[in-house]
Amino acid sequence: MNKNTKKKVGIFLPDGIGVRNYLYSGLVSQLQSQNRMVILFHCLGNDFNRFILNQIKIECEIIEIPVYKEPKLLHFIREVICWARLIYNTRKTKNKTILSNFKLKGKIHNRIFLIFAKVFGYLLSFNYTFLLNLEKVYEYFVKPLSADLYELLNIDSLICLHQRSINGIPFFKTAKSLGVNCSTVIFSWDNLPKARLNIRVNTYFVWSKYMKDELVLFYPEIQSDKIIISGTPQFDFYKNSDNIIQKSLFYERYKIPQNVELICFSGDDTLTSPYDPYYLDQLLLAVKDIGMQDKIWILFRPAPSESIDRYNFVISKYNNIVPICPEWTDTKNWNLKLPYFNDVKLLHNIIFHCIGVINIGSTMAIDFGINNKPAAYFNYNMLDFNKWDIKYIYKFQHFKSMNGINPVDFINDFEDLKNWIIKIYKLRLSSYRSLEMEKWISTICSDINAIEIISNNT
Repeated sequence: MNKNTKKKVGIFLPDGIGVRNYLYSGLVSQLQSQNRMVILFHCLGNDFNRFILNQIKIECEIIEIPVYKEPKLLHFIREVICWARLIYNTRKTKNKTILSNFKLKGKIHNRIFLIFAKVFGYLLSFNYTFLLNLEKVYEYFVKPLSADLYELLNIDSLICLHQRSINGIPFFKTAKSLGVNCSTVIFSWDNLPKARLNIRVNTYFVWSKYMKDELVLFYPEIQSDKIIISGTPQFDFYKNSDNIIQKSLFYERYKIPQNVELICFSGDDTLTSPYDPYYLDQLLLAVKDIGMQDKIWILFRPAPSESIDRYNFVISKYNNIVPICPEWTDTKNWNLKLPYFNDVKLLHNIIFHCIGVINIGSTMAIDFGINNKPAAYFNYNMLDFNKWDIKYIYKFQHFKSMNGINPVDFINDFEDLKNWIIKIYKLRLSSYRSLEMEKWISTICSDINAIEIISNNT
């Protein structure tokens, strides 16, 4: 297809996470070092070009593509397929929590729409061949983008930085029809059971053998040799010690007393943890209960996807808490939120200057574990939580990766919480290292050069 000696690679950016994990970790420069031209495609708004060029030094073409306006019938088919696959995945794993990934949400007409999708999906789930055929029907009726764009640019290969992207569906269909070699990364360790593999490609990049086995389990039609274990670059930032600033400077910047230790509470989104502020309150109350308010402060990092507002009633109650929000653009639309490059350094410093982390089932336990810092998960309900059960979270399929090991401390009651705080306060003086955490991390994510592997196979 490409008559030039210098091949062209297209990178499709569906969201801000792809920007953070791949652009900021050097994917463009790695590809360019291989004498390849790079073109960035996105649906992230008119200001994206100026934004990204202000964050990192890259020299490549940046093109905005149209947002995909999915026809209602195709949307219905996609939801039918999703529910059928969730049932299929549940039968494969005998784990009913997988079904919770399909939400009846929105106004009444949308809920009815999704209920009908569940009915048809249930019937479809009994015959996997029918399911695969319906996926082909869906793709057949997707209206491709103009082929002129590809023919003009002479793209040889195209990679998607999130396999769930809806906007990427017609984009990649067009590319495949023109013989472009297409690939995608699997975004996170919990994605595969959720039945949202919307981008079908020639090559899939996964974090580990564990994730490769999952992909084969849930999508047996994908050949094993099309799945490449690449690791993920999002943890490679921690290898750069230049990110770290001195403790005195970090504390001074955020007005933290120099003589205290910091415990990080990392927030979850409302859907995952609707009572998250109450667990933050429990943590602060436990510090107060053991009389360590002058020795321990709580550094609170909320989820980038949400406002800090729902935590305000807790923050206002205590003097030993410092909220440090992720440095992302201020927009309510999560799909258009973008991370500033400085957030990479900020997170690294938070981990470096805290003695441990606690949250509700968050990936931040892995971030801290990679940096040899202890992590804990809250594992108890409070009396007024009658519509939500925290223990349900730890039945999610991705936690099966622990497989009998104990990489994090599960906090089963308020006394456990106080004891954990005292324990990690004492550990601060030692070189902490958890072999259990190391086993878990090596299961979830191979410690290899992800950017190099992805570049070599794109």
